[in-house]
Amino acid sequence: MKHKMLVGLMATVLMLAAVPASAVVAETPPTAVGFSATVNLQLTSTVATQPTPAGIITAQENLSGPITSSDWDALSGAYMSTNHNSRVTLLGYADGLSEGTISGTLWGQLTVTSPQGGQSQGSFDATVTGTWALVGRTADGQPIISANIHDAGSWLAGAGSGIFAGAPARGNWSGNFSGILGLPAEYGGLSGQATFTGTHQ
Repeated sequence: MKHKMLVGLMATVLMLAAVPASAVVAETPPTAVGFSATVNLQLTSTVATQPTPAGIITAQENLSGPITSSDWDALSGAYMSTNHNSRVTLLGYADGLSEGTISGTLWGQLTVTSPQGGQSQGSFDATVTGTWALVGRTADGQPIISANIHDAGSWLAGAGSGIFAGAPARGNWSGNFSGILGLPAEYGGLSGQATFTGTHQ
């Protein structure tokens, strides 16, 4: 009897030893790593601008610039470009005032290109607040609006290519911009600095 029990025990041990470790221990999911990045953005083009009695609507407004600092190595020396639409209300403009406050929203896409090879693409949105002042008009009568703007919202990027492969990321962002609102770059455009915080895998 003891001999049979010993043989059975040895057989069980051998069977367990033959099971792959991956079948015994569950695979550890990727760890989310926190990071932050600072980027300088400058208006490069605006496809369409539609002034309204109370504000400005822009379509396909492009801001781009270098990522100047980050604690995520993949972003070292990287360049960000954005393409977004916005709907901004100039509070007080419809009442004939020459200055006031700003309220609005924006939404669009962003692309980060790394000199190490690879791209990460995603989407972003924000609420828009700030102040405005009427500083003149274009030859065809469009208002030239000087603005100081604060944007704050969220962003999301899928797993990209190259150095960003298998590294989806998401988080929040905010930025401060100043310049001419809602008109082509030849009128000065907007420029400023934004900070992106979040996690990546």
